[in-house]
Amino acid sequence: ELDGIPFTNEFYGNSISKLEVYDKLKSTGKLDDVIIPYKKVEKVKDIFHFIDRYNEIILKPEVGSFARGVHYISRTENNKFYVVMREKEKNYNEIELRKYINDLLESSTFIVQKYINTRTIDGNPFDIRVHMMKDENDEWSFARIYPRIGFNYATISSTGMGGYIGALTGFLKRNFRFTNTDKIEQNIKTASLKIA
Repeated sequence: ELDGIPFTNEFYGNSISKLEVYDKLKSTGKLDDVIIPYKKVEKVKDIFHFIDRYNEIILKPEVGSFARGVHYISRTENNKFYVVMREKEKNYNEIELRKYINDLLESSTFIVQKYINTRTIDGNPFDIRVHMMKDENDEWSFARIYPRIGFNYATISSTGMGGYIGALTGFLKRNFRFTNTDKIEQNIKTASLKIA
């Protein structure tokens, strides 16, 4: 029954390995300008190397969705560390943070990534989601493009957890009113086609 329907990937199930996706994209060598620096966490020192380099990082489970288990970590004054997971915020010294991370690594596999600060004019974190599909001519087309806006300090909240989505054009015009929003929208589409 499904003969002739193109499949664009062979990922099965709900959540897929973010590391596998990142590695596939990176292996092309064509997306270095859009891939956020990342690394699979092998040891606690991997996370501290990223903190030393970028000051603010995201620690996320290799497999998962809806921002479950995602931590924002930044270095603050006096070599303390500010950690946010969903609505929980805590300050740690280095020894406490190393122990906390060690405990996390015992239960799951994580990826550390440079934190990208994307905020609405109201101070909420956001990202842009692009859903694509192949059309009848086997060409990529845009099914839907929309912003997701969260309310937690550093991670996007799913709509089931209080986050919300909006219309792209209105969102861009409100949040980037002193910028050419048509050009931003075109850049989003160009990057998406390049990734696809």
